[in-house]
Amino acid sequence: MEEEKIIGQKYGQLKVIKILPPIKYSFKSGKKDSKKMVLCLCDCGKLTEVRFTFIKNGVTKTCNCSFEPHEAKHKNEYKTYHGCKYRCANTSNKNYAGRGITFKYTSFKEFLKDLGEKPSSKHSVDRINNDGNYEVGNCRWSTAKVQANNRRKPTYKKIYNNLTYAEASILLGGSRNLISERVKKGWSKEKAFNTPLR
Repeated sequence: MEEEKIIGQKYGQLKVIKILPPIKYSFKSGKKDSKKMVLCLCDCGKLTEVRFTFIKNGVTKTCNCSFEPHEAKHKNEYKTYHGCKYRCANTSNKNYAGRGITFKYTSFKEFLKDLGEKPSSKHSVDRINNDGNYEVGNCRWSTAKVQANNRRKPTYKKIYNNLTYAEASILLGGSRNLISERVKKGWSKEKAFNTPLR
């Protein structure tokens, strides 16, 4: 959409009144990216700066003036709620919307009731069935280590003492690829699972 067509458009309670300089990002890999930003006037009378993709896809509809008390109290959970919602609205994201994953929570209140409060800053939302949707009964708060064992295409099968390669690798004090690499080198499973790091 051309810039002159964006200005004056209304998305939810937000009306675009100005195109702002994009926010630029640089990644460790050397890749660079930028996000289009717009200045919007909310129906409540406040001005707010927001990413254009957020209002275009319906992720952000207000300046937060319509927060209910429970939403304002749980800002971290609310941020996660909208992040998950955006993944499923962004059709260019091949890992979520691009493969049919949908966001079925009807409200933040339902989301919070299902998952409860975020246990710590190290936790994020994990879908129990990784091919399922964001919906009641299929989401939980998990750490990165737990989520590593719930990937879409599992590499680590339970083959020894009911532990996955990743779980046993971590218990030995190595990276989650430790045992996998040992087996690739020709180690027996018993030796790979029982030999501590030097």
